Amino acid sequence: MVQVDAKTKKVIASNDLTNLYLAMQSFGEIKPEDFNLEGAIFNGESWFLFNRGNGKHNKNIVFTVDAKNLTNEFRILSNKFKLPKIDGIRTSFTDAILVEDKIYFLATAENTDSTYNDGEILGSIIGRIDVVTMKIDFTEKITDTQKFEGITLFKKSEKEIEFLLCEDNDTEVLESNIYKLVIKI
Repeated sequence: MVQVDAKTKKVIASNDLTNLYLAMQSFGEIKPEDFNLEGAIFNGESWFLFNRGNGKHNKNIVFTVDAKNLTNEFRILSNKFKLPKIDGIRTSFTDAILVEDKIYFLATAENTDSTYNDGEILGSIIGRIDVVTMKIDFTEKITDTQKFEGITLFKKSEKEIEFLLCEDNDTEVLESNIYKLVIKI
């Protein structure tokens, strides 16, 4: 883990998270080949780390890590989620963001048994998890053809929330389209 000063862009610290990752794998009963963190949130007190369950065992897990530091003084909680399927393929976490006391997440269905190798993209969903109960409030399919792997808050009002989504087009081209998604609340 590398910590960077947002203003100066200089590296402040570098830490080896091997012990944390091994503890997460053990606690979540995840084999190393199915361990693939694809989202991280820090709310000032706890880390929420999202394991993408696109391996053979579909281990979509949100780890909550309370820590004085992430190298040797931490407490781990885990919540497993059975996300919806698209065309018979289970969706898996690709990113998440915290807005007040709700986690909005993206998940994609990709026809592959590999945690790391890309497969046919069958679509993406957005969903929301209540931080207090760690239960899913809703999920909604947002595309049949795109793999969204980045989400950030754009604007929020009393009636709707707007996000910017980043697409992973699974090519060697180092550019991406940004989309705006509006959800009524």
